[in-house]
Amino acid sequence: MMIKPHGFAYLALLASLFVLMLILTAAAETISQQAKREREQQLFFVGEQFRNAIASYYENSPSGSKQFPQNFDVLLEDNRSIKPARHLRQIYSDPITNNKAWGEVRNEQQQIVGIYSLSTEAVLISNIDTNVITVDEGQGILIYSALKFIYNSSQDNKQSEKES
Repeated sequence: MMIKPHGFAYLALLASLFVLMLILTAAAETISQQAKREREQQLFFVGEQFRNAIASYYENSPSGSKQFPQNFDVLLEDNRSIKPARHLRQIYSDPITNNKAWGEVRNEQQQIVGIYSLSTEAVLISNIDTNVITVDEGQGILIYSALKFIYNSSQDNKQSEKES
């Protein structure tokens, strides 16, 4: 009994295409995860820039009356003194949502004390520096909107220590 080679060639071609498809799928997932990690690192950088700008605005308040900004525009050009100060170079886009809209953390006087991403995607990184980022642990899974970049002034820290 003689076996025809056509069928084996066809099966070998199908098998190799299947293996190639599996490899490409795994590579696409890896590339996607890497891109998300890079956007996440960019979020941490941008969040820190906003946090530092809010700190600079607060700490450089004229005549001892410390205050936080009312909006992001005053971080770009602070005209509270004779020489305008620039606490932030630009209003950065949220790298996760790719949008200029940010969630704002406000105090009782409705001044901005921090920002957060509006994304509800899950966070990849597990080791978050809680000295820089405040984590809202309300959900079971950690999402980007739960990561808050808040400036706590030394005055606020002293008051919270007195209250404890």
